[in-house]
Amino acid sequence: MAPLVLKFFKGLVGNKKWLVLFFLLVNKVFSQRLEFNFKCDLNNKILFLEVYKGYELLKIDSAVVKESKVVFNKRLEKGSYAINFSDSNRFDFIVNPVEKRISIKFNDCRLINSAIVVESDENKLFWDYKYYSKNVSEKIYEERLKQSNVPRSDASMIAFYEDNIQSLNAKKKLYLTELAKNNSHSFFSESSLLFERLNETYTSKLKGQEEMLKFIPFKKEAYLNTTFFPAAVMVFLQNHTEYTEAGFKAAVDKILNAAKVNEVVYNFHLNFLLDLFKRVGPDVIFDYLVEQYLLKGSCNEGYSKDSYRKIVMEYNSIQPGVRAPDFEIFSEQVKYNLQSILSTMKHKEALLFFYSSHCEFCHNAISQIQQNKGSFSNIDIVFISLDTDLELWKNYNDIHRLNGLHWCDLKGWKSDIAQKYLVHRTPTFYKIDSKGIIISKGSSLEAVISEK
Repeated sequence: MAPLVLKFFKGLVGNKKWLVLFFLLVNKVFSQRLEFNFKCDLNNKILFLEVYKGYELLKIDSAVVKESKVVFNKRLEKGSYAINFSDSNRFDFIVNPVEKRISIKFNDCRLINSAIVVESDENKLFWDYKYYSKNVSEKIYEERLKQSNVPRSDASMIAFYEDNIQSLNAKKKLYLTELAKNNSHSFFSESSLLFERLNETYTSKLKGQEEMLKFIPFKKEAYLNTTFFPAAVMVFLQNHTEYTEAGFKAAVDKILNAAKVNEVVYNFHLNFLLDLFKRVGPDVIFDYLVEQYLLKGSCNEGYSKDSYRKIVMEYNSIQPGVRAPDFEIFSEQVKYNLQSILSTMKHKEALLFFYSSHCEFCHNAISQIQQNKGSFSNIDIVFISLDTDLELWKNYNDIHRLNGLHWCDLKGWKSDIAQKYLVHRTPTFYKIDSKGIIISKGSSLEAVISEK
């Protein structure tokens, strides 16, 4: 049998026409038919087909409406998809490869207002619950409105409306539970119950983390085509994480460690966390992700976007063992650069101390230097202020009378040297040798000084 199959495929490879027909046939067998019918006049308009990738919607196909209909024949992965004519006229639906045909008709040009699922059990369930949930939300809004008009002194009526709201929420949850129970093999049921679990509360933040890591389906790539993974991460960070540097670091470590069961899922989470902390901070957690995960090569070459490849190069340029980046800083109308440090060094090592006059931790480090002058007698110190007020900077120097070079270009975090050395917090320290090679770096004065 095997030789015959091999001979068949060799014959296909030798005949391009038959090879094309073969692949068209395979695609036909394994593809799904998505059919969308429109009662209102949308002819000649372009309909886009999109897939959810976390919180992003990626366009994967498009077609022109002809004879009030659009048909897509495609091989699609399990997950959440959408069609739209514009960002404000979108309709979400579920794809499960088990279903070979999805048919939906629309009685109104506003897609979400008039959809009728003709064929697709997944989407009948999905939109059944969506419409039920919408109805309940409208009732809750009405109860909130009534409650807002009750005088604050009338505690019994406020409690009455609150009970009504809790009752409506409980009914919605029960409706979903019953719907999922009666259709337990559907992707809708599985995913909806997971989303519902994100609303659970726990006795402590640590308990919340432990429980969430148990039910987040890191092994299942289908959830990459939904908003579930980013939603779960946000709940994990917002509701079950201590809002401290140590708390965030521990949280991202737990998330990424749990996601390692699937390389594709892991890479998605790493990119999502990088995007999140780069966009909203704190920057120190973004630095941590880059240095602990990207620079240490904890994932393959396809780990991230081109922007992060560039960032990796930037972070590699400030690691111990490489020459410190050159820079330009105009302090009190005088131009300085890396050579300005190297040419004036009296000792074998120099400490670059990035600080600001309002930083309490910087004050502590400066006090440490002043109280232990003997320990710092064999190292040159360059004090680089990120202040933006000239008088504030000068007064600070006059008060503390620190020996060393003092620079400030009044540009704060936008200073060329701060950006070249990726300074996102104060204090930050770099120790370099007489050739400009970075010996150590960090936010702890003791650790940077002691490292050889």
